[in-house]
Amino acid sequence: MEEKLARYGRYAADGAAATDDRAERSARSTDAGQDQAFVVLDACHALIEQYQSLLGQVGRRNELTVNEMLVLVQLALMPDACTQKDLMGTHMGLSVSSVCRMVESLRQKECLTTEVDVHDRRSWLIHLTDRGHEMAEEFRDRLHVRLDEILGAVPGLDPEAFVTIMDYAGDAARQRKDSPGKSRSL
Repeated sequence: MEEKLARYGRYAADGAAATDDRAERSARSTDAGQDQAFVVLDACHALIEQYQSLLGQVGRRNELTVNEMLVLVQLALMPDACTQKDLMGTHMGLSVSSVCRMVESLRQKECLTTEVDVHDRRSWLIHLTDRGHEMAEEFRDRLHVRLDEILGAVPGLDPEAFVTIMDYAGDAARQRKDSPGKSRSL
């Protein structure tokens, strides 16, 4: 196992830096089996790091934490008002108490409003304010620029095809996560 991990500079035991050698990249991306899994995971982690970096940058500009930005972006992705329960159904990875704190903080910062749900008086409907929409739009615009830069640096990549593939892969991964079965360890 350590031999496989050592092929990918980031995972190497001696801490060697990852190489930019195109021939090696090509060879490792066409390796069979589990080696491809490490290439995919490494790329996904790099893209997530870019996403988190942008959350932090836009958040700092607007005096919001990364978690507040995460909640704001999730709200912007929802077509209508939602409840905290709806937010918990997303992939934010925040606890119920964290989401409650983030919603209250964003309300105090005038990024969203809350109102009692007339259909379920135990729930609160959450709406983004104009300020909240502006911040979410700023994040979205900066994310598009960053992804265009990243994907534009990949020779021969069709960005629309890549988005379609990632969409299918995300759906398949979520189905796999929710389905019972044996998990394979490394």
